[in-house]
Amino acid sequence: MKIEGQLGKGDYVKAYRLDRRTSGFYMPWMIFFNSYIVLMLCRFRLKGEGGPFFVGFAVLAVCLLLSTIIDLRWIPRKLRQRPESDDPVEVEVNADGITTGTPDGKESVSWLRLHQYKVGKEMTLLYRYGGENLIFPDRWFTPLEKVEFERYLLKEIGEPAR
Repeated sequence: MKIEGQLGKGDYVKAYRLDRRTSGFYMPWMIFFNSYIVLMLCRFRLKGEGGPFFVGFAVLAVCLLLSTIIDLRWIPRKLRQRPESDDPVEVEVNADGITTGTPDGKESVSWLRLHQYKVGKEMTLLYRYGGENLIFPDRWFTPLEKVEFERYLLKEIGEPAR
């Protein structure tokens, strides 16, 4: 099966969010947890309790807040600033693996080098051992190609990661 497409800046952000959403670090839970920590800090401070315990809690809250800000704002902003390539990507999927090609060159990845994949609403994200993830936006596929691609993934890698 051969497909052709082009990755845009938004695809990198969507892939990052798909990776984060399904890895147990889902952002709304992080916001909820940070809010809980801040409320606990206010409660201790209003009661006049705390001391060293309060300082430790405050440092934890600041660290969690900074990690949430970095995760929600800074990383997606940096991903949007990636230079967008005008080169189309040609992808060939067969029993040996996946071959991606641009005018700069080709790269082949055997199925043995892929250890898991995640399926989102708009894309499929494949994980390689010791390499970058492979991004496959759904817009690259016709409905029949998408079904065939998912069959290859199910046969060669197994069930998608959650």
